[in-house]
Amino acid sequence: KANDLLVSMEVWRLKSPLISTRNSCPWRGSWVRGTAMAGASTPTLNRTRSSRTSCSPTTAEISSTISVNRGLPTRAANVRAFGASVSVDGEIIGSFDGSGLVILLGVTHSDSTDTATALAQKIAHLRIMAGERSVLDSGGQALVVSQFTLYADTKKGRRPSWRDAAPGPVAQPLYEHFCEELAAAGVRVSRGVFGADMRVTLTNDGPVTLIVEA
Repeated sequence: KANDLLVSMEVWRLKSPLISTRNSCPWRGSWVRGTAMAGASTPTLNRTRSSRTSCSPTTAEISSTISVNRGLPTRAANVRAFGASVSVDGEIIGSFDGSGLVILLGVTHSDSTDTATALAQKIAHLRIMAGERSVLDSGGQALVVSQFTLYADTKKGRRPSWRDAAPGPVAQPLYEHFCEELAAAGVRVSRGVFGADMRVTLTNDGPVTLIVEA
């Protein structure tokens, strides 16, 4: 029944003249499917909500999506590197020399400051540096870059779905909190610019790349 409801909701979304199937905001484009999967009743067309172009989610949208994605872990791709930098518009805004970690951080809807803190502590003490030491023990540095694409869903079609990635108003404070907690643990932290078009340069050491969840 759940699959039948999802299919019927998708057909309703495609036929509705009020909802564009080429929405510029990928998170908002999947909200209708999210409420259907959460067990909501057949939605009522709402011209104000469906036609607006802002990507900022409403409280109802966030709540319904959290109910769908509850249980997904906070996720980070950790790349052991020997030197790394991140630049925006040709200007380097964060970097480190020598041994360290490039941390690509993803945030999902159900994340909280507690999960961000737990992930920061886990990564700070994870023994993935040379000699089976942690980045904290080895005196290494970390470059943290926001990476919503870690929550891509590629099960269907050729266009990834981003519905499991939290929207900016939810993700940015948790990204900042993660960086602060990692620094509080004793790791020297450099950052990218949240939501910016960035260029990340690094030399993968090993190579070693781990997906860490909390």
